[in-house]
Amino acid sequence: MKMKLFFYIFVLLSAFIIGRGAMADHEQPHNVNGIFPAVFVFGDSLVDTGNNNWFPTLAKGNMPQHGKNFEGGKATGRFCDGKIPSDILVEELGIKELLPPYLDPTLEAKDLITGVSFASAASGYDPQTGAFLPVLPLQKQLELFKEYIGKIKGIAGETRALEIVKESLYVVATGNNDIQLNPSSSLNPSYIDIMLNFASTFLQDLNKLGARKIGVAGVLAMGCLPVIRNTLGGIERNCVDSVNEKVYMFNNKLSTEINSLSNKFPDAKMVYIDVYNIMLDLLNNPTKYVMVANASSMEEQFANLAKAIEGLTKYVQNQDARIDKIVDRVEGLIDGESSHAPEKVPEANESEHPIKQTPLTKEVQISSEGMIPIEQLKEFIEGTLKDKYDVVTKSFLTYAKPYTTRIDSLKMPAGYQPLKFQQFEGKENPKQHVAHFVETCNNARTYGDYLVKQFVRSLKGNAFDWYTDLEPNSIDS
Repeated sequence: MKMKLFFYIFVLLSAFIIGRGAMADHEQPHNVNGIFPAVFVFGDSLVDTGNNNWFPTLAKGNMPQHGKNFEGGKATGRFCDGKIPSDILVEELGIKELLPPYLDPTLEAKDLITGVSFASAASGYDPQTGAFLPVLPLQKQLELFKEYIGKIKGIAGETRALEIVKESLYVVATGNNDIQLNPSSSLNPSYIDIMLNFASTFLQDLNKLGARKIGVAGVLAMGCLPVIRNTLGGIERNCVDSVNEKVYMFNNKLSTEINSLSNKFPDAKMVYIDVYNIMLDLLNNPTKYVMVANASSMEEQFANLAKAIEGLTKYVQNQDARIDKIVDRVEGLIDGESSHAPEKVPEANESEHPIKQTPLTKEVQISSEGMIPIEQLKEFIEGTLKDKYDVVTKSFLTYAKPYTTRIDSLKMPAGYQPLKFQQFEGKENPKQHVAHFVETCNNARTYGDYLVKQFVRSLKGNAFDWYTDLEPNSIDS
């Protein structure tokens, strides 16, 4: 129930943030429902409303329990027991009750014009993520969007079709499976940079096709998901610090890249939606998000939800103010500082990694509940990749943790939950930041060498770039 509320708030925030920008552009009153003629969603199972039902794949959501709270009590391909964020978003915007999957052959013209989901469960930014199942990678989802544009030109005429494309809301929610399922996430130290390159390329290609209002969700705190805590979290089943650290680094770079793209395409509104910290706040402060388990009426439920959204709205406003300050500072930087910007990650050359056209030789045994054992899935992934690929992806950039293996091997104390630190960009007072950081850690009963492992989470921007450039094994206390 708490996770449902979390996603509920996420989709409302995406519309709120982007819609506010759209209203400012058109000088319209605060009526979000009248701004977006359609909604288009790209991503993974969080927003796949059933596309995987319409082609051969192991990643299907048609398990009985997935439809128990849906209309008719039947599974629809959604990886949920009811509506998912993409459905809730269009419903709250007053566009329609459900966002249909684009591949559904029964769709009518009225369904297409108001938006669809192109998302595919088990996909990610990396086209090789989930390829063994197989699924629709983001590039294929983009090709389907091109096909969609051609269809609505035939339905509504070219002028109206281009207007729908330009004025609609686009949501991208993926990257989770890259961290969880793709072996390169563990084997390649620079994998988050490869992910970032794929993400940037996709957003630029989406912009070229006419998308102008794009919300991009960060990756969830994957180290706190039940499947990760149960398998890697030890006896106490704690959040896995190393996984969350990797996610945090990617989200930080993704946020910076989206800001850069917004400057590159001034006619577009691209925003980063921070679901990582919202999820951690939900875990650390669950009483703030109690979803009406004891409420006696729907009125009380919506009243509680309204309070949560009000608090998050204030958070967004504060973040906007911080962004404005950062923009002012960036505009005042001297030209010489541009030499410190991180190099752009070169795009991968797909021709360097030919894929063998051989049938899968391994099978996955799926239980009666529709679940795949973790160890068996891992063996299946590794075996399939070995069967299908001749060349392992080469590193584009090299990143290694600056602290020693002694510190890296430290296990966080039992019951530890990731903390939310004050962010340091490099322009603020460093002594004050360190004092605040140490105090925050000590309040959570983490001391000494444990601070070293957590410090990266308190950095962003230039300070974060400085940290990632430190020599490996150069910090031991």
